[in-house]
Parts: sequence; structure tokens; C-alpha cells
Amino acid sequence: MADKYFGLGGDDISNSGDSAGDQYLTMSAAIAGSTAGDTIFLTDGALPAPSNRHDLNDERTLKAVNWRAGILQANSGYSDRILDTDGSLLGSEDIYLYGLTLDGEDRVADCLVIERSGSSSLVDVYIDTVAFQDWTNEAIDYNTMGGRLELVGCTFSSSGASAGVLEKVEGPGSGIGYEGAAVVKINHCDITLDGRTSSATDIIFLAGHDTVTHAKQVNIQDVTIDLTNTATTASSMVVVEGIDDVVVEGVTGTLTAANSTADCFGIAVSADGYSNGTADNALILRNKVFFNTPSGFAIQFGNSTADSRMAGGRFSGNYVKGQYYASDSPHGYALGQDTTAEMVSNVAEDFFVNYLISKVNGTTEVSGNLSVNCYGSSYYIKGAYPAGSTGAVPVVSNNVAVVDSATEIRTLGVITVTSQFGVATGGVTIEDNLVIVEDVTKMLANGAHLARQDTGQTATWRRNTYIIPDTVSASEDLFYDGDTYGGACNFAEWSGLHTDERLIQLPQAEVSALVNAYKLQADAASGEAGGAGCGSLGIGI
Repeated sequence: MADKYFGLGGDDISNSGDSAGDQYLTMSAAIAGSTAGDTIFLTDGALPAPSNRHDLNDERTLKAVNWRAGILQANSGYSDRILDTDGSLLGSEDIYLYGLTLDGEDRVADCLVIERSGSSSLVDVYIDTVAFQDWTNEAIDYNTMGGRLELVGCTFSSSGASAGVLEKVEGPGSGIGYEGAAVVKINHCDITLDGRTSSATDIIFLAGHDTVTHAKQVNIQDVTIDLTNTATTASSMVVVEGIDDVVVEGVTGTLTAANSTADCFGIAVSADGYSNGTADNALILRNKVFFNTPSGFAIQFGNSTADSRMAGGRFSGNYVKGQYYASDSPHGYALGQDTTAEMVSNVAEDFFVNYLISKVNGTTEVSGNLSVNCYGSSYYIKGAYPAGSTGAVPVVSNNVAVVDSATEIRTLGVITVTSQFGVATGGVTIEDNLVIVEDVTKMLANGAHLARQDTGQTATWRRNTYIIPDTVSASEDLFYDGDTYGGACNFAEWSGLHTDERLIQLPQAEVSALVNAYKLQADAASGEAGGAGCGSLGIGI
């Protein structure tokens, strides 16, 4: 057989399907008139299914004649899905979709449902430059636990109150890789969901199954996301759980959930999920997250209060920006419990906590990062290297924190060492960092400090530099030590406890110039002022 055409204005009886001017009406006729490996072409126009949905139940390439001008819709009396692989595909039968539009008309639940015939059928589905629009539940219902799914150059846009894009949860008989080796790639896609008004949503949520040994791979690169949710429930852009060697790179996303009372996530990778999976060697690189919500984490690497089961990995070159809240406490980055990752050359602005380092184990490196205008603790070290940890203690070094005169530090220290839910910090080295505060009087008025170590914590502080205006006396209680002084202390007292700590007092104009220079670096990382971007900040002290 040969390639066939179908679409609006066609005829299954009198037409041959051999050309765009002699097309069939239905997809089923085009499939029947072709054979495995052929291409069936969708002509221009919006084509409703003759009954319920369109079924792509044999190995074919489905391609629009003109880019995105061929549009598939569900039957007007059916609201479950537009296109379905029909559960009859075998492992050797792959599906290719190119350049068409799947239109949910603001009434159909799912644009595409991917099914297969039996657990041994690991179907590969390749989707290239397809437009998914106006669905109400999921753009893609990925009802398979193995095989390959690749999305390249696709667009997703919906104002549906409960719309998500791709979700695969884990469970006793579910999850990525449950039935066989699995690969999910999402590259160069644009996602806009601007009508969320109810229920929690994860735009992309992929969870692995840990009780099988099948290989699992997730790669999400160069994706733009714009998510708006006016509900009080949680919202997340990208969540991957229980899958090793995850790559999330080049994602640019804006999450706006101003009314949320639950933790939201921009990008989160962890081993959370079914049973005891791992998420080793994750890479979170060159992402930008604009996080406009009062609770949660712009980028989270592991679980901050539970075993993350994550060895190795790196997140680097990322930029996150929050906004000021008088009483809420959103976080920029989080390194979670028992992680041993590298957090290097990132930028964070305008969170209550810009960098959370929570219950991390040995060999963790936090270096070369920039914190701008944090209104709580810029580097918040909680329960690091707890009792029983092995290897070298975590190192927090060569980082910068600047706070301008418009920002009010509400509490804590710019660098803080404390416990996490009763678990004390058993060891951390804090060295060669730079702290610059443009208006110290605001900090002191709130009982906040340049550096703070709470009672019962173990930390080595050395060669850190603190720059403040020369209008503030060094005898002020700029620091906090819970063990020796029971609270606030001045620089002479603080430096007597530590090695080569430095307090530098400069004219106000010079302090302001330094702060502004680092703010310009943050602008360059965000893209607001050009520049090399996050990956080559050149932060120095």
C-alpha cells in the first residue's frame, strides 16, 4: 500500500485517499488504506471524530499537510479524549505525530491517550511540533509503563481549570519503567496554562517504579513554562521522582500562585514516590524560575526533611527570583536530606531563604553562588552533617550575599547555622564567603545578624568577610552565637571564636556601589541585562 490522505470534506466511499484533493474523511479509512510504516496525512481544517474519538491503532506516521493547519477534535457528543492509540499497539509498532493540532475546545479532558496491548508491548511514540490546545485534564495521558516518549518542539496551551500536561504517578502496578526500559524526553517545548482555578496541578510529573530493574531515563531540556493558578492548592512546573540520571536543563518558567497555602515547586527532583527508589546523579542546569507564590521552593534537590536517597548530582548555572512577603517564607533553592550534590554558580533573588542546606551528608559542596536581597537567611544551614554522617563535612565557600537598603532582613542571620526539626548541625565548614549589607540599621532593628550560630551547633567559620557602612559601630551586636554568648555578640567577640573573620567598614557610597555591582551580575543571569548568564558568573571576593 501507500501513503494516504484524510480530512475535512473527504469521502471514505468515493475518494481514493491518494491526494489532498481526493482525501478520505476518517482516520480509520486512511489506516485501512495504508500499511505499517506508511504516512497518513491530515489535510487543513478542524475534523471532528465521526464517533467519540480518533483511533490511531496501527503503526503509522500521522502528519499534517500544512503545519498545524490540520486539526483533530473529538466528536461533539464525546468529552473524554481526542486521539487514542486504542490499546492495540504491539511493541514493534511505533507512532509518529508531526505538525498537527489537537484541539480540546475547552471541553475535552485529554488530547492524547497513549495505550498499548499488554505489559510486554513497549511502544515508542515520537511527537514533533504538535500543538495541544484547550483540554481540561491532561494534554497527554501516558498510560504505559515502558517504551519511549519523545516530545520535540510542541506547544501546550490551555485555560482549563484543572489542566496539566504529562503525569505518570507511581504505585504498586504503575510508574515509569514498571514494565520495561523507559525513556521520556521533552525538548524545545512551550507550555502556557493560565486558567487554573481549582485543584492541585503538576504540569510535568514523572515518577519511577523502584521494585523493578528496568532502566529509566528522563531528559527535559529547553522548555518554557508559564503557569498561573488562582486556587489555594499547590502548583508545580516540573517534578521528577525516583529516577536516576535525570537531566533538567534550560527550563525557563514562571509560576504564579499568589493564593496558594500549600508548598509549590518550580523544579523538584527527589526519590520521593513509591517505596525506596533513588534519584542519583541528577543534573539541574541553566534553568530560570520566576516564583511568584508565598510558599514552597523554586528549585528543590531532594527532600528537606526526609531521606532523599540521592547520591551525587549537581545543580549549577540556575537563576531563581521570588518576591517579598511580610510574613510568608518561600525558598529559592534547597539541598535536601542526605544529598551529596554540588550546588555551584547559581543566583537567587528575593526569597525569605535563598539557599537552604538541610540535613545534607558529607562531600556536599556549596560554592560560587550569589544571593541578592534575601529577607531572611541567604544561606540557611539546618541540621547539616547530622550524627552518624560519614566522609568529609559539607563545605559552604566562596559564596556572596548582598542586601540592599530597600530590603528588610526580617530575622535570622545572613548566614545561619541551626537545627532542622531537632536534628543539630554536626559539622560544616563556612569559609571565604562575602556578606555585604547596605543598611545595617534595618537588620539590627529586627534582631537579625550578619552571621548566626545557634546553641548546640557545630561549625567551622574562617576567612569570611563582612562589609558594612562605616556609620555603624563595630561594637554593635552584629553577630549571634548561642553557645558562648547565649545570643547576640559584637565582632570582637565573634572573631575571638573563629579564624581570620574580617569586618570591613566602608563609606556608604562604596558599600552601595559594591551592592549594585552584584545586583548587575544577577540581572545578567536573569537575562534582564544581557551578559554571559548563570553559567559563568565570575563571582569573586
